[in-house]
Amino acid sequence: MEKIGVFCSSKENLPLRYREAAQQLGTWIGKNNKILVYGGNSCGLMEEIARSTKSANGRIYGVIPQKISLLGTDSTYIDVSFHAQGLSDRKDIMLREADIFVALPGGIGTLDEVFTIISAGAFGQHNKKTILFNIDGFWDDVIMLIKNLQKKKVVDDNINRYLLVANSLEQLTDLLA
Repeated sequence: MEKIGVFCSSKENLPLRYREAAQQLGTWIGKNNKILVYGGNSCGLMEEIARSTKSANGRIYGVIPQKISLLGTDSTYIDVSFHAQGLSDRKDIMLREADIFVALPGGIGTLDEVFTIISAGAFGQHNKKTILFNIDGFWDDVIMLIKNLQKKKVVDDNINRYLLVANSLEQLTDLLA
């Protein structure tokens, strides 16, 4: 797994624990000669992971929607830029470029990205895994929702091949190694 796609929030002023987790993951990516593939924004957890990846001598692929470029919030840490028309295009490019995905805390956009990738896997378009980095139980409600949908037989158990959970950095890096 050389290229790690990361989905996360671009919101500022998030809890310190979320920012630290993004920094730790970015540092691990850089120190382990991996490539960060992410949304290219210079805000929030996106910038935290880019900064820490670059500080650890890692390479960064930024997939930047046109709107972010127009706002002038492209990260300056990006080594290779991919320009996308919008969010759907960005997801397609990230799916093509990354070998595996990690979801840090994020909002509606992150949820959309996670569900798009795992549903494409369930549909047979790829066999890439998505890992929910469950910092302080951030993803617990989503995990419970999926389990309830499985109990109701509307989600197959094969989702467990595409969606994994890591409750610590050690668990996450074990899954990425």
